[in-house]
Amino acid sequence: EMANAIIARLPLVLISLLASTIRTTAFQLNHVAHKKNHISLISRLAHAPTIATNQLSTKKLRWMVGVQDKIYGTPIGKLPRKILKQTHPVIALLGQQKSRSAVEEAERLLSRLVQEVIANCQENKDQSERQIFSRQILRPQHFNSVMDAWVKCEEPDSLKKVEKTLRIMSDLQNSYKLDHLSPTVVTMSILIDSWSKFYREDACKRAMQALQFMEKRDMTPNLITYNTVLNVLAKSKDPLAPMKAEKMIQRMDKNGCEPDVYSMQSLILAWARSRIAGAPQKVEQILQSMEEKRNIKPNTHCYTAAIYSWGTSTEQYRAIRGYRLLQYMNQIEDDGLEPNIVTYTTALNACSNPLPGEEDESYHIACLIMEEIYFKENLKPIFLTYAAFFSACRHDLLSADLMKEKDEMMQHVFNRCIEDGQVGQLVLEKFKTAATNKLYHSMVGKYTRFNKLEIPQEWNQNVKGEKKEIKSNEKMKQHQRPLDLEHPDVVAALKLMKNKSQS
Repeated sequence: EMANAIIARLPLVLISLLASTIRTTAFQLNHVAHKKNHISLISRLAHAPTIATNQLSTKKLRWMVGVQDKIYGTPIGKLPRKILKQTHPVIALLGQQKSRSAVEEAERLLSRLVQEVIANCQENKDQSERQIFSRQILRPQHFNSVMDAWVKCEEPDSLKKVEKTLRIMSDLQNSYKLDHLSPTVVTMSILIDSWSKFYREDACKRAMQALQFMEKRDMTPNLITYNTVLNVLAKSKDPLAPMKAEKMIQRMDKNGCEPDVYSMQSLILAWARSRIAGAPQKVEQILQSMEEKRNIKPNTHCYTAAIYSWGTSTEQYRAIRGYRLLQYMNQIEDDGLEPNIVTYTTALNACSNPLPGEEDESYHIACLIMEEIYFKENLKPIFLTYAAFFSACRHDLLSADLMKEKDEMMQHVFNRCIEDGQVGQLVLEKFKTAATNKLYHSMVGKYTRFNKLEIPQEWNQNVKGEKKEIKSNEKMKQHQRPLDLEHPDVVAALKLMKNKSQS
């Protein structure tokens, strides 16, 4: 009877063994394929220029490979908690790298942890056991690491990735009642920062809604959260952004969160970007109150924004007022207030739109600024600097002596621009507008052929951040060759056009 029973059950045993063998083989094949991709990924990470040697040593790389091999080589639900906990620092290390491949790998590891938590929740009906396991394996900071990594990565789809990661955490919390996976203050700060950095149109509105959400959940915003919201307000096109930023500073004072230099920097930028009458004076009042009332030293960005507010205003003598702020920065012996090339370029832009009667003074100040730039060895003009200077030279001057000097000065500056390799499209446009026909043709005319400008390659070799519409000689020859009238195809096309016109 026992033998008959064993024979009767033998097919079922064989089938179960065969099924388990198939599952194991399929998993091993999948693991081998993933391991190949994983090894190639680690090799790319090891040689990536964005990863510093002191941040990710060979020892750490080997440890990361070992942890990931154990994770990907074990079926879901079979990994010990000790190995799962080792995933946390791996995600943090990968999240620190500003490369898409590293962030995608961190996202895969986070997805594996989510799958482990889901598998455990489906097996265990006891809610307390679910909470214990999920708290040990998955926490909000793991989602925060991946979200922050996508923001720093600055990929085209980074914003979608950030919102998708937050959605996964929210769905996991609501579906399995895992209350510890609710968004934290850091989560909301990263989300607001992503809206600001990737120029979402409704970023300002969403940032205020995020603050209201935090208040309803009894989440106290910290300094980073407030600064992120202020940054969104400063970059927005909302005409009421300066007033909203003022109220935000008042809210910080009320909630016991003392503003720092970055908070005041965003407030200054919000006023500087506005078109409200009296904005430059308001900015200077904020700069004064920072040192006197709040004991906060303004940095270079604060003064650069103040100069920008004068340059974009309709006030009188805006060129000289911006230049005074620049001189004040040079007089103060403080490393944090040393003007950079952006500050000087902003001061040059303040000279580009003088009011009637201020043309001579604005041009004179622009020349002084350029001389200061050349005098300082640590400053290297960029194409925007040269474009701003030529823009300040485009107006007719009242003094005849200055008109004579202007051509010589423009020729000297354009030659320096050529030496620096900063002759971009914008520089050529501004130079053509400001220079006389004689000066323009003497400098650029010989490089014009068939009404197309073919500048030498070394003229714009150091231009960065501008779409180069003007190509070098070598590229122009490839794309624009003279028409060969004796070519058979050209002759046939001309005959066809002639016949059509006659008919």
